[in-house]
Amino acid sequence: QINLPLKIDILSKKVPQNKIEKHFLKVKDALDLYTYNVIRVENSNLAHEIYFQLEGGESNFLILSNKYSLDKKNFPDEADFFEVNTGIKKIIKDISNFLKRNNGICLFIDYGYSKGYGNTLQAIKNHEYVDPLSFPGASDLTSHINFSQILNESKNFGMDFFGPISQRNFLINLGALERLEILKKSTNSEKIKSDLDEGLLRVIENSQMGELFKVCAISPKNKLIPEGFD
Repeated sequence: QINLPLKIDILSKKVPQNKIEKHFLKVKDALDLYTYNVIRVENSNLAHEIYFQLEGGESNFLILSNKYSLDKKNFPDEADFFEVNTGIKKIIKDISNFLKRNNGICLFIDYGYSKGYGNTLQAIKNHEYVDPLSFPGASDLTSHINFSQILNESKNFGMDFFGPISQRNFLINLGALERLEILKKSTNSEKIKSDLDEGLLRVIENSQMGELFKVCAISPKNKLIPEGFD
């Protein structure tokens, strides 16, 4: 049984192999690239039917949106928008195949949700939220990740899925608080200590990034169990 501070010290000295880093750089653009399609519907049953038609290749987005997308008031709250990341299947397939070949774990850390519906499309320009259509090509378009899609696709490719849990719980489970104290003892600078405190609070406080950001992981079935999950 290794105590937590020693375990953290051992892990901090491990360097990922070059092939892992190269593969991350190779797929990073694909992870950041998001094809965003919205079909507005009246009820959740119709939303599911549209999703299955898209997933099964029975129809395409243009045909379905022209047929089913509506502009009516008083939609049910749970189905006013239904978001589908049409590229997630290929991304998870590529990652799963890579992990099976190399017996590894893939960690996802981002803001998102695992249940429900909603319009999460947003644009950011100069660190401020703007209308997604106001500055085409000059603003950063993004949306929340639907972690349930990652879960479903991972299982389809024979992978184990862990999470999602909050970034706060994940980092604390890994020993972030203990690591903070170790780092603070290594310096006599009060400013550095203060910066370390502020840095950790920013990523674990519920009012900042601690609850907004979620963490999940996938690995080959019955092979590896990642650290940090409840």
